[in-house]
Amino acid sequence: MGAVYLFRASLDDAKDEFEKAYRIFEAQKDSLGQAATLTHLGEIACKKNKNQQAQEYLKQDVKLILSGKSSPLLVDALAGVAQLLQVQGEDKKAISLLMVALSNPTCRQQTKDRMVSIASELETSFTPGEVDKGFRWAKGADLEEMAQGWLNSLTLETVKKDAAHKSAKKKPAKKSVKPKSKRKK
Repeated sequence: MGAVYLFRASLDDAKDEFEKAYRIFEAQKDSLGQAATLTHLGEIACKKNKNQQAQEYLKQDVKLILSGKSSPLLVDALAGVAQLLQVQGEDKKAISLLMVALSNPTCRQQTKDRMVSIASELETSFTPGEVDKGFRWAKGADLEEMAQGWLNSLTLETVKKDAAHKSAKKKPAKKSVKPKSKRKK
């Protein structure tokens, strides 16, 4: 039912249905079912401009899929990550992931159909030569390495933010220095 709502762009209803499905798959300890619903929840959050929430869904999704070794679901998840990266203005990363996902032999037609508009938008940011070179590169790229690379980039980003936050806390406040008053003799 969630897919029907998503197709009809009824995002809140779709989210509710996918959350119900996720809870059922979780109770059944069905990690592939959980992953499939997380992909959709990530895409819904992305469409609603809830990028942090989308990133969390997709991060959990990719981790589950990598532990279960399901290429078709990983392709779907990476297509969702590409959508998120595009919204975040990371066009080069987005098109790289999208090209890898779309050129993988396990990519389903449904995923290709869903990602055509994103691919078309992204292609306008690059020359035809760059796009062609990218697709040739993508055919030899490893899907799991790309997914793990994205997860690693999130970890690195978190470490940098934490370091910057700690650095800001450690800096002592500047003491205001009062000018010395001139005494009259």
